[in-house]
Amino acid sequence: MRLRNAGCSRLAVAALTLLAASTSLLAQVTTARLEGFVRDPSDAVVPGVAVVSVHESTKISYEALTNESGLFVFAKLPPGRHTLSAEIPGFKRYQATGIILEVGDTRSYNVKLETGERAETVTVVAQVATVDTVSHAIGSVVNSKQIEQLPLVSRNPLDLFFLQPGTNRFQAGNSRNDGLRDQATNVTVEGISATEPGLGAGATSSAAPVPIEAVGEYRVVTSSAEAEYGRGAGAQVQMVYRSGGNQFHGSAFDFHRNKALNANTFFGNRQGLPNPTFIRNQFGGSLGGPIIKNKFFFHFTYEGIRQKTESLVNALVYTPTLKSGTFRYYTGTGGNRNTLVDRLGNSLVPASDIGTINLLTIDPTRVGKDTSGNFDKLVGSFPAPNNFDIGDGFNTGGFRFLSNNPLTQNQWVGKFDYVLSSKHRVSVSYANRRFDQPGDFLLNGTRSQLNYEAYPTAIVALNSSFTAKFLNELRLGGTKRDATFENGDPERYQRQGIVVFWGLADPTNLRAHPKSIFLPQYFKHNANTIADNATWIHGNHSFRGGVDTRINRINVSFGGDDFIPVIDTRDASNPANVPAMTGLASADRARAAQLTDDLTGSVGRIQQDYNANSKTAFSPFDTKYRLWRSREYGFFFQDTWKVRSNLTVNLGVRYELMPPHFEAQGLYSYPVGGTNGVFGLSRGAATTITL
Repeated sequence: MRLRNAGCSRLAVAALTLLAASTSLLAQVTTARLEGFVRDPSDAVVPGVAVVSVHESTKISYEALTNESGLFVFAKLPPGRHTLSAEIPGFKRYQATGIILEVGDTRSYNVKLETGERAETVTVVAQVATVDTVSHAIGSVVNSKQIEQLPLVSRNPLDLFFLQPGTNRFQAGNSRNDGLRDQATNVTVEGISATEPGLGAGATSSAAPVPIEAVGEYRVVTSSAEAEYGRGAGAQVQMVYRSGGNQFHGSAFDFHRNKALNANTFFGNRQGLPNPTFIRNQFGGSLGGPIIKNKFFFHFTYEGIRQKTESLVNALVYTPTLKSGTFRYYTGTGGNRNTLVDRLGNSLVPASDIGTINLLTIDPTRVGKDTSGNFDKLVGSFPAPNNFDIGDGFNTGGFRFLSNNPLTQNQWVGKFDYVLSSKHRVSVSYANRRFDQPGDFLLNGTRSQLNYEAYPTAIVALNSSFTAKFLNELRLGGTKRDATFENGDPERYQRQGIVVFWGLADPTNLRAHPKSIFLPQYFKHNANTIADNATWIHGNHSFRGGVDTRINRINVSFGGDDFIPVIDTRDASNPANVPAMTGLASADRARAAQLTDDLTGSVGRIQQDYNANSKTAFSPFDTKYRLWRSREYGFFFQDTWKVRSNLTVNLGVRYELMPPHFEAQGLYSYPVGGTNGVFGLSRGAATTITL
């Protein structure tokens, strides 16, 4: 195998598809395609017929002309209800109402004219097949009725992705399609990539806000996608925001849930704690309509969440006796015991069966408490146990309390559509989602961490119909994830270090410490897209080609690399000297040694990482941050050839160029001389295989 340093490129050639029907399959991103043949009463094709499609909501019209084969094509129609009309001298005017087009649709509707005066009109209710029987793409549309009426506790319309065959959930709700990884799914909103560049969490996660009231519909293609689609071997999810029309429409909602009918937990009742709080309000609304009728439209959506929840926590803490320096243990002279104390801490064994050790004098190298007072202050900040469901009962116990976990979220979407002229239309969308969700309460009443995230999105689209046979679509836009995770303690971390007590179970548990040991970090991910595609209708051919460029900027700061000194009392190589005693079990002896280190402030290890954020020096007390950059380029060309009314041939080719990611500060190491020899054979090397 040979690796090329210039990056990787991929050439995808779409399969030649022969379709025995009258519809082509030209994949669209935010629009739909409508085509058909116009015939006279003798079933002969009629060229030169003026065909007009009118969007019933906005009253914007789109024009086409039948060619010598009697074929008309509307390559880019907005989703919604359309009225189709056809007229030519010598025939009555034909009009069909109620043609429903969904995003990404390719529909066929044939017109049969009647002889007569043009002043006469024949009106019919269109009967367009709702199932595309000629498409080799596998997928369907999740329409607005499904989004609005199906139950969605999450209020995330992308959860309906799982209505598609071949899809399934895994690992905390992420999505898979046909066994592929979740990152293989490509999500677009208004034709702009909405796949988060740093995480790529699958179909149910969009970097652009998608509240229910803002989403008109979306199409899911699970396999056999056209050449126009890229950036993913899995499903293609194409979402569009709602647009306003000539009439005002709006909605308002408020979903409320509280704890009135909730039962308390067993341990909460036992501890005498109140029923944990659960209050959730989801509220918002939408409004759309005309600013200037038939010309300028808007649609705005807002959704908010206010949630207060409490969870029952039982954290391991020291007993007052242990804090004073006295370690107690069961000598075992009274026989085996499963429980040493009751739930209030009262001893269930005679005092004569309890041994004690003064941890402040047992080891001559660790006499007394830490003279600085820092360790003693931290140990003293742990509250006394209020239960003994956990711990050994004599030296450690549990402190059960209710931890409040609030959530505040606001998201909004605004879309404006403006008709510049009969040939040009522009659409502008802006959306944002912001939420604050602090971490759990710690034993000192502060938060483990504070989380702030925002997802702004901006999209501009220009659709141009230079002629009835040549159309162009230009889209510019980008998504951003701006996430900050901070330490929740008002005092924050101190430069002299963060203390981890190993005498408590699971030191990695944030609740097992009186102060937050969380180190701050941030993620700033930008994905900007520039895309242009053109359609040329020539005879019975519909040629379509385009290019799209994605520019990714991923600035990250890793807070978990101990850039502040992390001091812990674990000392496996030189433990405290607790001699063997009659009745002192080996587990109690090891526990006494570790608690001696905790009380006396004996440091077993100090770890601090010095990060390189420049090419010339390491930075003490500075988190590691990297500025990752990448570029992605995609080119495609496809032809939909209507050989005859019942035979369509689709051809397509796609080329994608993805150069390697790079770090903007030059802090990414590359092997001297390249990667030759790292994989496979080195230059001039020979390989001998011995069996």
